[in-house]
Amino acid sequence: MARGRLWGRNLALIGLALGLIAASCGKSNPTAPPPFSPESLLRAQVVASSLPLRGVVALPDLGAVAAFGEEVRVVGLNGDGTDFFTLTEGLRSPPLAVGYAAEERLMFVAEGTGRLVKFAVPPGRPQGEVVADEEGLASFTMLSSGLMLVSGLSGFLRSFTHDLEQHAEMELGTALSLMAPFPDRPRFLVGVSQDGRLMVIDLGELQVVQEEQLEEADVSALLPLSSRPLILLGRQGGRLSLLFRENLSVRGELELGAAVLSLVETGEGRVIAGLSDGRLVVVDPSFPSVVRQLPAHQGPVRGLAVMGGRLYSVGEDRRLKVWDLSSLIN
Repeated sequence: MARGRLWGRNLALIGLALGLIAASCGKSNPTAPPPFSPESLLRAQVVASSLPLRGVVALPDLGAVAAFGEEVRVVGLNGDGTDFFTLTEGLRSPPLAVGYAAEERLMFVAEGTGRLVKFAVPPGRPQGEVVADEEGLASFTMLSSGLMLVSGLSGFLRSFTHDLEQHAEMELGTALSLMAPFPDRPRFLVGVSQDGRLMVIDLGELQVVQEEQLEEADVSALLPLSSRPLILLGRQGGRLSLLFRENLSVRGELELGAAVLSLVETGEGRVIAGLSDGRLVVVDPSFPSVVRQLPAHQGPVRGLAVMGGRLYSVGEDRRLKVWDLSSLIN
């Protein structure tokens, strides 16, 4: 009899425990984190142009960025998005690309028509100009050696000093629509030609040392990594391709669902991609895998820059947005 009463008491306790568990499941947990909101990562935004924006460059020594697009001007903005300076004098056509030499506080604006224009910033006064290619420019980049590199529609690759004097030239026979120096090997440059060839160029010897014909000539963004011996190619078809630097073979690919128009390395082992549908996608290239994605712009994200724990994005919606980088990538 005593054993029966004990068994009944145990069943009652079990029933009570199950009831408490069921009741707690129906209540919200007050300590649960709130649902993720892109606005929680946004620190500032500003309409920086009356026309679509195409790029943004960090000016770390000034704590500022420079945005440019389809207007015939470059807008300097403080790190919080407030006005700093505007470059208009001396420009004749919308900028193709912008570069900055921090030690001299000089900004160089490359126009698609073929001109390079030098400015002192701030306040943004023109200091000279040169016609870098009579037929026009396809791409422009700054080198850590103190030189600038332009790829002309004439098929020549030319370097210039900060005094706008030509330093060297190399005939490629095609224009590079995209190019970037390797962060840890500044003597070497990777570029994508308009006919779909991926090239590695030795700027010391002025010769192509590696070349691979891509199956599809749809590369819309290019990023050689500093953290890993990889080259990232953003594709118009929505893929992100990761290539081994040593032999240009494919290491892996991610399908992101929209054209990859801009790429930036964060310094924390992450890469951020800007897409044609307005999304920002955080990628871990070591796997590779998508860490996070969020809607950022009403239209294509054309430019990205990282500075001082912030990500700066610009898009065809004319807006520059400032994001908290640490919260975004983790």
